[in-house]
Amino acid sequence: MITSLTANAITSIRNGYTRKLKTVYLPYSKLILGIVKILKEEGYIEDFYEENLDNKKFFILVKLRYFSKNLPAIKKISIVSKPGQRIYINRRKIPWVYNGFGISIISTNKGLLSSFKASQLRVGGELILKVF
Repeated sequence: MITSLTANAITSIRNGYTRKLKTVYLPYSKLILGIVKILKEEGYIEDFYEENLDNKKFFILVKLRYFSKNLPAIKKISIVSKPGQRIYINRRKIPWVYNGFGISIISTNKGLLSSFKASQLRVGGELILKVF
C-alpha cells in the first residue's frame, strides 16, 4: 500500500534531517502513522503528535532526534517496495540492514512490524522501507 503520500512523508523526514530541523509535518494516513510509531519505538525519532488544523486536515508532527553535535539519528531511510514493484519476503528472507544496526519495516497480516518483531513472530510480508 505504498503511495506517493508515503514517499513524500519519508522524503520530508530525510529533508528535515538534512536541514537540521527540530520538527517536520507529515500528512496523516494510517500507514504513515504506523511507520512513525515504529520509528519512535526503535529510537529513531524523539516523539510525534497528531494535530488537527482545520477540523478537516490531520497532520502528524514529528520531533526529530539528534545525537550530540547535531548528528542525526537516521543516516539513511529508503523505500523498498514501490507502487509499480512490490517486494514481498517470507520469514526466512527478512534482511539484516547494515549488519543489524538498522531496521526494516514490514507490512504483515499482523500489522506493520519492525524486522526484529517480524522475525520473533515468524511472519513475512511486504518490505516497506529500510532505516539506518
